[in-house]
Amino acid sequence: LHRPGEGFPRRESGVMDIPAHFDRPYRGPIVEMIQPHETVQILCKAAGKQPWEVFYGCSWRKGETCYIVMSSSDKTVRRHEVAHCNGWKH
Repeated sequence: LHRPGEGFPRRESGVMDIPAHFDRPYRGPIVEMIQPHETVQILCKAAGKQPWEVFYGCSWRKGETCYIVMSSSDKTVRRHEVAHCNGWKH
């Protein structure tokens, strides 16, 4: 999730609106991990994410499997990361 004011459409909650094309269930396998925030930062960095890209979680694909790491089981964060599994970039 990005910081407010970075030019992405947002809802009142501050969460980015996901384009409809990417806002759907992922068709491949998903490996989900809930980890402490510090661990999320380490795993996301190891996956090639930049520190400013990681706030509550991240995702990456390896083959058809999508890996999601989050610091809580927040449904909004999960939905955001699944959209990345579906190819959304921002």
